[in-house]
Amino acid sequence: MLGRAVAPEDLMLRRDRIEWSDADKSARRYAVARTHRIAMLVGDDLNDFVPRAKYDATAHEPRWGRSWVPIPNPTYGSWGDALTLPQRYEALKPWSGPTVAEPAGPASASP
Repeated sequence: MLGRAVAPEDLMLRRDRIEWSDADKSARRYAVARTHRIAMLVGDDLNDFVPRAKYDATAHEPRWGRSWVPIPNPTYGSWGDALTLPQRYEALKPWSGPTVAEPAGPASASP
């Protein structure tokens, strides 16, 4: 085993308490903030940082890449809500390169 086992009091799972039962993680963050300073949030969805309804681009934009670090998760997430089912299946196909030949770039001048 690497390290030590995680103590039950160190886990804060979604349905452990009534007030933590929804997807909004604010209540769990407040519980942590009572005894700790939260220096950074890492997540794969906007709701991992702030509830979507409370997001304010002007106020929150400075946090991206500093105290809020997004990580990509192509497996699942709310990003998929913007796609139709056929678009989701199309996105799963391997990329076979550009459909139109890309220009080779600027031609080198001969002396």
